[in-house]
Amino acid sequence: MLQKTTWMLSLLTGISLMVSCGNEITELPIRSATYIYKNTLPETIQLNVKNHYNSSSFLINPQDSVRIDEKGELPNPFHGESIGNVIGDTVSISFGENKCTVYFKDFSSGTFGGNGVFSLEEYDNYTKELVNQRSYTLRYSIDSADYKKATTCK
Repeated sequence: MLQKTTWMLSLLTGISLMVSCGNEITELPIRSATYIYKNTLPETIQLNVKNHYNSSSFLINPQDSVRIDEKGELPNPFHGESIGNVIGDTVSISFGENKCTVYFKDFSSGTFGGNGVFSLEEYDNYTKELVNQRSYTLRYSIDSADYKKATTCK
């Protein structure tokens, strides 16, 4: 009888531990972001997104724009299906006359780190409240400020 009681207590203790110590995984909600890059210059430009393995290019006519949709826990620019499921770490804007402006992602500064198109603060309509929403749209105007930073393309 003592053996049966001990066995039952051990079983109940084991079941209680399994239930109370379950691994509960909390997933962040899927969010969506749309990034719009508008060419405000009077000439066609090329937006080149690269990393060590892959690249994507977008031609943008004057006063036209390109739209990049991203989804994920933290949908950051140039990271996802819209550019071949790769993380873009370098974006160059090619202007006529062999001139380019290059922006780099800074992986050490967090999710949204870097300069130019990698810095959310440089987007036209950026606010912390906007990017905290489940779905948002950010706009970046490619303008004379980007052109003034251009150097000879490499």
